[in-house]
Amino acid sequence: MKRRRVLILAHDFSPAVSAGALRATRLARHLPAFGWEPILVTATRAASDAPSAPPCTTIYAHGIDAKQALSWRGHYWSLLTFPDRFASWAITAAWRASQEQRRRPADAIFSTSPPVSAHVAALALRARTELPWVAELRDPWNLLHPFGPVLRSIDARLARRVYATADRIVVTTGELGDRLRSSQGEAIGARVRVVANAHEESDFVDAAPAPPTDAFTLVHAGTLGGSYRPTDGLLRGIRLALDRHDLPQATRLDLLGVTVEVEPELRRAIDALDLARHVTVHPRQPHDKALQAIRCASVLVVLQNHDAFGSSLPSKLWEYARSGRPILAVAPPDSAVARFLEDVPGAVLVPRDEPAGIAASLGRLAHAWRIDPIRAYARPDVVHRADVMAESVATVLDEVANATDR
Repeated sequence: MKRRRVLILAHDFSPAVSAGALRATRLARHLPAFGWEPILVTATRAASDAPSAPPCTTIYAHGIDAKQALSWRGHYWSLLTFPDRFASWAITAAWRASQEQRRRPADAIFSTSPPVSAHVAALALRARTELPWVAELRDPWNLLHPFGPVLRSIDARLARRVYATADRIVVTTGELGDRLRSSQGEAIGARVRVVANAHEESDFVDAAPAPPTDAFTLVHAGTLGGSYRPTDGLLRGIRLALDRHDLPQATRLDLLGVTVEVEPELRRAIDALDLARHVTVHPRQPHDKALQAIRCASVLVVLQNHDAFGSSLPSKLWEYARSGRPILAVAPPDSAVARFLEDVPGAVLVPRDEPAGIAASLGRLAHAWRIDPIRAYARPDVVHRADVMAESVATVLDEVANATDR
C-alpha cells in the first residue's frame, strides 16, 4: 500500500515537553506504522535534532510570543494576541507548509490546538491547497483567553469557520465531543471523532523504580499558573492535615511545571502557611525527569478544579494511570476527570477545592502508605498506548483522504 503524507501543524514538538508537544511527537513516531508519513511544521527550534524526536521531516516556522515580546510592564494590547499569543506563527507556518506542498505534495492536513493559531494556519493552507483537513482540539477552543466582547464575538466566528471547513474534528474526550455537538449542531457534530490521549509504553517497561519509603511524597507533574490549576486549596489541605497529625512530618509536595509568572506569589503562599520545608517548586521539567518523579511518588496529584476544564483530561493523567501509583484528584464531580477516575483503582476524588476535604483524603492516603508504601495498582482497563492513539488518528486521516480520492 502506498504511504500517504500528512502535514501536521503543531506549535510545540519535541524537545518541548508541553502536552501538545508530547502528543504531536507520539503521533509522528507511530503514524508511519499505519501508512502515514508525517511532515511536522512547528515553532519548536531544533526539533529534528532532539534525541527524543522521531525520525521525520520537521520544518521550523518562526513566530513570537506576543504576550512576552510585546507587553509593557505586564500589560499588552489584546488585539496583538488574537486569536492567541502565537498568532504570528500561523502566518509563517502556513507559508512554510505551502512551500513544502509545492515541493513534495501531501495528502492531508492535521492541525492540533492549543494554540488555535495552528488551525488558522491550517485554514489558510486548506484554502490554498484544497487538501482534506483534520482539526484536533485537545481542549475547548481558546479556553480562558481574556478577550473583550468584540474579540470574543470575532473569535467565536473564527471557531465556527474552522469547524465548518474541517473535514473531521478530533477531540480527546467524549465530554468535549458532546459539547461540540450540542453547541455546533448536527452537521458539524457528525464530523467529530474522539481520540483519547495516551502514554508511551516504552517509558514504563523496565523503568519502574520503587517509591521511597522514608517520605510521603506528593507529586504534581504539569503546568501550574494563576487561575490555571490553583494550588491554594491543596496547600491549605496539607497544612490542616499536618496540624491534625494525619500526615507524617516527612511529607513532601513536589510541584513540577510552575510558571515564572506565578512563582513569587506561590512561594509567598507557601511561606504564609509555614510549608517551606514540605513544598518544593520547580519549573517545567524534561519529560524523562517528570516520569521519574511520577514513578517514585507516594501519591500523584491532579488539579483540575476550574469549571472551564470540565470537559478536558490533563494529558499526564494517562501516565499517572499507567504508573500504578495512588492518585488524588481535585475536580468538579461532573467533570471528565471525575468520570475517568470512577474506574481507576487507587484514585481518590475531592469534588471541590476544599481544604477540609483535601486534608481528610490525604490522611486516608497517608494511612494506606504507612501500611504499604510501595503499593501499585494494575489498571489495564484505563491505560491507552500511544500506538493505539496513532492508529485511531490514522483511521480518521484515511476517512478524509479516501473521500477525496473518490
